[in-house]
Amino acid sequence: LGLGCLLLALLLAPLFGGVPPGPLFGKDLILSAIRLLSLIGLALLPLTPSGSPITGGGGGIGNRPIGGLLLLGSACWGLLSLLIHSKFLTSPNLLFALLPATIDGFLFAGLALLIGHLEAPERRLVIYVLLLGAALTAGMLTLAGLTGAPGTRAQEPFFSPNFAAGFVGLCAPLALVGLFTEEKPGLRIAHGALTALCVSGVAATGSRSALALTIGGLLLTLILLAIGQRGKLPWPRLLASVGAGVVLAGLIGFGIGAKPLAARSAGAGQEQSGAFRTQTWKGTAAMAKAAPLLGHGPGTFPYKYPAYAQVGTTGLAHNSYLELAAERGAPALLLTLAGIALAAFAALRRLKTDPLAAALLGGLVIGLARSVFDSEWALPGNAIPFFTVVGLCYFADSSSSTTKPQLDEGKIGPNIAFLLPALLSLLSLQNIWPPVADNATTPEAQYAIEPSLRIAMPAAQRAENPADKIAWYEKAHSADPTNFQAMKALAEAYEANDQKDKAQAIWQELADKSEGSIGTIRAIPEMTDTSPAWAFAALEQWSKVTDIIERYSNTGQLYQLQELAQARRPEVIIERRERLKTLYRQAAEKQGMDAARMQETLTRIDSMLTQAS
Repeated sequence: LGLGCLLLALLLAPLFGGVPPGPLFGKDLILSAIRLLSLIGLALLPLTPSGSPITGGGGGIGNRPIGGLLLLGSACWGLLSLLIHSKFLTSPNLLFALLPATIDGFLFAGLALLIGHLEAPERRLVIYVLLLGAALTAGMLTLAGLTGAPGTRAQEPFFSPNFAAGFVGLCAPLALVGLFTEEKPGLRIAHGALTALCVSGVAATGSRSALALTIGGLLLTLILLAIGQRGKLPWPRLLASVGAGVVLAGLIGFGIGAKPLAARSAGAGQEQSGAFRTQTWKGTAAMAKAAPLLGHGPGTFPYKYPAYAQVGTTGLAHNSYLELAAERGAPALLLTLAGIALAAFAALRRLKTDPLAAALLGGLVIGLARSVFDSEWALPGNAIPFFTVVGLCYFADSSSSTTKPQLDEGKIGPNIAFLLPALLSLLSLQNIWPPVADNATTPEAQYAIEPSLRIAMPAAQRAENPADKIAWYEKAHSADPTNFQAMKALAEAYEANDQKDKAQAIWQELADKSEGSIGTIRAIPEMTDTSPAWAFAALEQWSKVTDIIERYSNTGQLYQLQELAQARRPEVIIERRERLKTLYRQAAEKQGMDAARMQETLTRIDSMLTQAS
């Protein structure tokens, strides 16, 4: 039963867990179910009795408890951070984010610690389930690449193409090694086809770094196989299979990935993902430096980071290591890295006895490198497979005994402790505890649970008293000082309350930030925020007003709607569009603009809304 729960969780993780936790993404119920299923599986897994072939020889046993305990120590450090930041669970502030992230730390440590206790047939099942998830995911990505619009990056079932590519790339070496280890020709062909499918799936995402890392990880796997299995494998036949697979991967993968990769290369001059990541890393490093011992609390990055942001805020740090340090402190990061390093060392020692070790090291390197560019440990769809691979590294000897272990009495005890976080996950699944802001009855109670822009902005819009409206907009600005729309709303509220000096100060702040890194380095450079246009109008810099609105009118329909439609009501979208057109006319008339040029911009804005309707 425990193994069945764990295998089901491993399969569901990439198919439904490829989103970050939190109300902004709205998939917490699914994530809680995957978390609960995983923990129940870990709690019920039988420990291998002493004297079995796994514990009795084969090397690497010393790394398993030490490495696993280091990861468990990191999870315990996260628990200490949770207790301190929640004042030992007496404060509801961000507890909805703190608790699941803390539980995830124990889940990931448990995967690494207990996967190594499985016998060879069970570990083989784990690998096949990982490959099944990779096949389904890569298949969906490839299909989307074939049928999607030109230049569109495939991403389903993940919320982002980069994270989808990270999971498939992690599994690609495990598919490749089957070409060398499977005895039946049909299975070798299946593994070769799956390797090609993984490459095509990664290519369809248009993620250049993930594609390079996947190919590099596959090459590393081949090199390690050549070193460890020298003289033991039928290289001529297998290399011919690899050659055929490379050709197939090239024809399918690059044929599918050519469009999204070419589209990104064509827009390289406009692309800002590299600069955005670099600035985000600097802000996250500053956040980690501000609380080096215990961090700001597990899972709190989206809520604490805006105070340190040097560019527009983001829900993820685009770097697993920095995000872990910022949330849980440097000791948690060091313990995690040490535990993973011992896993790599254990697999490295077994290269000569186990071909699978080469694939696990290849996948581990891909996963570690991908975590430099994205916060993959923050998503169950990426983290659960990664830490499963870490656990497989501790015991990568596929030649172990295939007999079922006879459980000694008392050998299934320690991991029952995982039922406690499972119980907490069950409470979260039923929305009983911890409290979530959406269930609170007053805006004040909601903000006490989740002090975020998401709560403060609607509260300000609903407030009837001018003083209350200003107070809520001030909270929104404080929660995210980089959000231009919150600044615009605050300045307008000051003006409506005849506080001209305060309004002018906010307009000036908005104008300055729009011309700094926050406004010029954006995660999606195609999207134009029109809020600074109102600031420049207040400062009577009319040419900047028209430049912003004209740039906005030339962006795609989707980006125009995203900027306007904070509320999804059609009348709100129309009202905002009309206000924007009025502002543009005013700025154009101030400059004596040609009537034809002015009408052309207004027509483009009207056309967007007509098409959307």
